[in-house]
Amino acid sequence: MWQLVEQLGDAKEEVRQAVYEEVKGARCWRKAVALLKRWELTDVKSDFLLECATLELLMSKGLKSDAWEYVGEKEELVRVMEETYQVKRPQGSTTSEVKSEETLSLPGSVDIVWVDTLNELGKCRRFLEAMGAGEILGIDTEWRYPRPCSLVQLAIQDTVYLLDCVKAEEDLEFGSSLGNLLGWIFSRECQLRRVGFAFTGDVENLQAAFPTLREMEVCVEDCQELASRSLGEQEEAEAAGWTPLTLSLSSLCRRIWGKRLDKSEQCSNWDRRPLRSSQTIYAALDAHVLLGIHRHFQHLILEKKRADERE
Repeated sequence: MWQLVEQLGDAKEEVRQAVYEEVKGARCWRKAVALLKRWELTDVKSDFLLECATLELLMSKGLKSDAWEYVGEKEELVRVMEETYQVKRPQGSTTSEVKSEETLSLPGSVDIVWVDTLNELGKCRRFLEAMGAGEILGIDTEWRYPRPCSLVQLAIQDTVYLLDCVKAEEDLEFGSSLGNLLGWIFSRECQLRRVGFAFTGDVENLQAAFPTLREMEVCVEDCQELASRSLGEQEEAEAAGWTPLTLSLSSLCRRIWGKRLDKSEQCSNWDRRPLRSSQTIYAALDAHVLLGIHRHFQHLILEKKRADERE
């Protein structure tokens, strides 16, 4: 991590130490990246620097397999792992065949809808309003520093809406309407069951991008916390190796479906328009898996409750 703070140039020592302590204390690597991106320090702009900081966080916690998941097929990050940390990629993990077997794919039945016009935004809202109370809505965001939010993903049933926040900055009318839609989603008026994952950073980014949300109490069920509860007492979870840090989205997918998420697009350029097909699929899948994760752990919690009542 000190490779990162040294890039802050002539920043005061206490500022550099604050950056280090804040990131080191993050509960998960995604949150750490969010923290790094929000620092108003002009020298911290390189995606590669952020990627290296993420790797350093993972390796410092002993999460070597998660680090390799994060590296994906990026050759420059492979070199960092091999040269800086003196570790080799697990045998066979670079082949496309193994990668296909190990990673989740978006079901073919899922419809991805790109939303960057008022017409598409209206269709999205009408679709959501037509859903019954309690229907699960998976929410995720993607961003690229210094923009706080580049994309919002909304997954419901077999549809994932990708809301273009870059367009929202360029088109004030569209941006206002998008802010209104998000305001409705997070309001008490909306009866959908909103779920996210390690969502604190997403909330802060959304509030930075859409000032009208700052006055609201954004309530979202966090699948990371739900998973922690379903695993029983903290001592049992830690004995099984399931600490809050290791409860990554990818590790939960592996636990439930036996396949991990391909995170190679995590730090890609989310301001790019149009997005690459691989980015679009990655973004849609990140939101869509929340639906299955939420159902899975809600079922486990319910079964445990029933078992306790029978005793």
